[in-house]
Amino acid sequence: MSQPREMALLMTTGMSLRRWEEAGFLDRELSIYREIADRLDMRVVFISYGGEDELEYLQGEECFGVIPKVSPGMKDLKYSFKLGKRLGPLWKRFSLIKSNQMRGAWAGIYAKKNYGIPFVVRCGYEWVMYEEHLGRRGKFYMWMARRMEQKVYDQADAILMPGQDARAFIKDRYSVPDEKVHVFMNSINMRLFKPNETLRPIPGRIITVGRLEDVKRLDVLIRAIAQLPGENNELVVVGEGSKRAALEAQAKELGVKTHFYGRVPNTILPEMLIQSELFVLSSGTEGNPKALMEAMGAGRPCVATDVPGSRDLIDHEVNGLLSALDAESIAHNMHRLQSEEGLAERCGAAAADFAKANFDINVNLDRETELLKSLCGAP
Repeated sequence: MSQPREMALLMTTGMSLRRWEEAGFLDRELSIYREIADRLDMRVVFISYGGEDELEYLQGEECFGVIPKVSPGMKDLKYSFKLGKRLGPLWKRFSLIKSNQMRGAWAGIYAKKNYGIPFVVRCGYEWVMYEEHLGRRGKFYMWMARRMEQKVYDQADAILMPGQDARAFIKDRYSVPDEKVHVFMNSINMRLFKPNETLRPIPGRIITVGRLEDVKRLDVLIRAIAQLPGENNELVVVGEGSKRAALEAQAKELGVKTHFYGRVPNTILPEMLIQSELFVLSSGTEGNPKALMEAMGAGRPCVATDVPGSRDLIDHEVNGLLSALDAESIAHNMHRLQSEEGLAERCGAAAADFAKANFDINVNLDRETELLKSLCGAP
């Protein structure tokens, strides 16, 4: 019996199946790659930064494999640059190589150059664009990031970008040919994240979903809620992160009733969204925000900051409201959805329609697998 064809999935630098499990999205990611494996009739082998226990997270599924870190004592960043040569002839087993993000994608350059394997770069967000917006890195870091991106984009056979802003950025910055770049928004499970007329939102309940880190700017959201009129407003926070204690203290000081739920399974999240009056994403920058997509799929009226990524999804005053970055603007838009007759209902319905047309995992996976088939000669 011949061996099944295989696709190598380059995990992001430092990432592993164990860390996916700890972050709460192993099941979500495996469900996507399970569908890709089925459509391509090809095993997906995760090139991981984890240890020998990585195989346990795949629970014996034949459509998956994993290659753990082959140099356990080496720092992850250094290993990402050595990975290509470290695997050497092992690359010959693969019909296709795909990255999960830009960071670490450079390992595929070695395999492409030495073994001629088709190389696909997927960017859930555009790395340099994201870092330039945050302005938190030094000159040498940014010089290296731009240099590595140029090399990766030059070698890639196809580039999957999350939105039009990112597509325009790399075409302008790196002179990437138009035919190489394909826009693929993230996908969500539309069987879960859809309107449910049997559930009613709780007046005044506002929900946000995301990591409790500076980039998500939940401190600004808490200040915005403190400015809303009335006494019935409350914030539901789904997610974990290093800023939780500080945010809890801020909410208490400002008198904002806030519930911190930590990580929540995808099976429970749709109900939490639908039972909230509004969804708000207050980030300083985004790639292709799944939390916003899921809220739109559930038919929630949404407020999002007017930043790359979010503005790819929200058409202001059509399927949501885009806000400036300050607390006053966010508060103003939340109050509009709470007080202007018909606005929340129109935005919520349009959000659900937009999600159904653009985020359906089956539609997007059909598009992606057709592209991957054309690159690797799969039937």
